[in-house]
Amino acid sequence: SFHLGLVDPDFNDDISWIINEETVATGADFSRTFSEVANVTAEIHGEEQTWDISILTPLSITNVVSSVAEASPGDTVTYTVTLTNGLTHPITGITGELEVSFLTKAVEAEAVINIGGGRTGTLTFVVEVPIDAIESDYDVTIQATGVDYVNPLLIHSTEVDESVFTITQ
Repeated sequence: SFHLGLVDPDFNDDISWIINEETVATGADFSRTFSEVANVTAEIHGEEQTWDISILTPLSITNVVSSVAEASPGDTVTYTVTLTNGLTHPITGITGELEVSFLTKAVEAEAVINIGGGRTGTLTFVVEVPIDAIESDYDVTIQATGVDYVNPLLIHSTEVDESVFTITQ
């Protein structure tokens, strides 16, 4: 999400805030969090100042593919996860974890990757189904985290709860 705020005592209360052509507030103190694209206009003393708010998703999981639809105890299942960098500069040191409840610890990605601005990259996870796994459907959670190349103190992360992991006997 994106946060836009303005506090300016010189303008007093002679401001109208308009979002997507609808007046949402008046006065100098305005604060709003955006989670989608918006057009914001501040009418200040009869003059308009407009901002187009675009929400960039720095790091997102855009596709998850499993090597099999169903697995049996003792099988190996490979998950291929496609990540997209929505920024104009790289995200580096991207790692990932895959969690599924029949495992006692998360599965880490096979490699650490870097993704250039506007590009995609792939993380691979290899899941060994325990021999004592119970026949059932399980939810899978996949997480990825990386460092902003321009601002190394900024960490980007994404998570997705994937459809069912099915174990059959």
